[in-house]
Amino acid sequence: MDPNLRRQLIPTCPQGTNSNNFTFLDQNSQSSNNFDNSFFDQILKQRGILEIDQELARDPRTRGFVLRFARNAALFSAKLVSVMVKMQALDVHLGDQGQIRKLHANFGLVMLTLGLVLVSTPMAQCATIFGVKVENPFSKPSKEQPMGDSPALSPSFGPALAPAPGPSMSSRRSGPFWFSTTATSGLVVGFYDDKCNSDVEDIIDVLCQEEFDQDPTILPALLRLQFHDCFVHGCDASILIDGTSTEKTSDSNGGVRGYEFIEKLKTAIESECPGVVSCADIIAVATKVLIRLGGGLDFPVETGRRDGLVSISADVNLPNPSMTVEEAAAVFAAKNFTVEEMVILLGYHSVGNAHCKFFEKRLYEDTGEFDSEMDLSLLNKLRKVCPQNQDTTNNIALLNQDFTNNNTLNNRFYGELIGNRGVLKLDQELSRDPASSAFVSALSQNSTLFNIRKAEVMIKLQAVEVLTGSQGEIRKVCSSFN
Repeated sequence: MDPNLRRQLIPTCPQGTNSNNFTFLDQNSQSSNNFDNSFFDQILKQRGILEIDQELARDPRTRGFVLRFARNAALFSAKLVSVMVKMQALDVHLGDQGQIRKLHANFGLVMLTLGLVLVSTPMAQCATIFGVKVENPFSKPSKEQPMGDSPALSPSFGPALAPAPGPSMSSRRSGPFWFSTTATSGLVVGFYDDKCNSDVEDIIDVLCQEEFDQDPTILPALLRLQFHDCFVHGCDASILIDGTSTEKTSDSNGGVRGYEFIEKLKTAIESECPGVVSCADIIAVATKVLIRLGGGLDFPVETGRRDGLVSISADVNLPNPSMTVEEAAAVFAAKNFTVEEMVILLGYHSVGNAHCKFFEKRLYEDTGEFDSEMDLSLLNKLRKVCPQNQDTTNNIALLNQDFTNNNTLNNRFYGELIGNRGVLKLDQELSRDPASSAFVSALSQNSTLFNIRKAEVMIKLQAVEVLTGSQGEIRKVCSSFN
């Protein structure tokens, strides 16, 4: 224990007395009543009050978590919310469901819950500091609990995590950002922490902020680039390769942009940490930063990707906006995404725009694709943007027709679909097809649900078929193989 802290505590809790005195669990006098990460810094300095608190910074099984939270306030804030949401769902009852399933008490959850309890209970009695035996938090439960189903949640908060009525939602429901692909993908948060003298994610963050301030449309541009890259040979930056028959030249990628910005980021990273950071990771980190700047939650991005060695135009097979829900769901299922996750990924259309060629046939009766259910005011508006039998090559319309839309990620996009104000056929069909309409309804009513799930599903997208370890390469220039 820090000698100064010991001297401070002895008068508060004199030996041999039954004292009811208290002291702060967080010994940082500036933040003892605030929800922040200073507690972790205190225990790293041997200033923990409770024995179990202090051991978190000493035990090799927990020290890594403490170090990470001590230096990343945003990460701790996200996990704090995640674990509170999960804790509030423990063993609750809902309606006439037949049973209440408990979540498995995995090791990481125990650690994060401890951090939560410590800062939310600011003081401890002397009797708690000295002489109280605390059960071993590392002991396993006597019986493994099933992981397959969501906890039943109370109606007041349930929609944030519980399944919507209808088709079952994804089963991983641990709250924001508890979702991790590390076990299956090999990616980790902070992969470059011990590989570069400079913080590469901070460099990307600063440059993304500058770019976003000048051009907010870089957000939908990078979202599209990320999606188009990950759905062809995985998230390996193969879309960036120049050539006469590379992925970049595919008709499906004709409107993709953001290549120059990724190259700008790569140049900046190479000057600080040459030959270490992949272009695939740069795309992932930049997309995550721009999501935050566009109103999304700040999730911890997983890194450790390698760059691919293949980029062929003929390999590009992406869902297109004229597909039915069933057809699109099959494409997403091939990448291990559920219908719910497809609805959430398409919800990123709350920012961005589309050229007339992708939706103009929905506007006119003689095309065979006329949408008679489209909101009349939207129909008239889009007909002005895309007049029939005229050159509309460069004409565009916002994908999110909500009049309050200001290039931010929000769930009002789903409300527009319910009101038959979707621009793309596939988007609109999400609210009409029985396989997806319940998800659209749930997301339209609950912004928290959308915020959490869009972060989780983006983490999953960024881990699709990634290359790690000795696979692939680390490109010197993103637009060409080494």
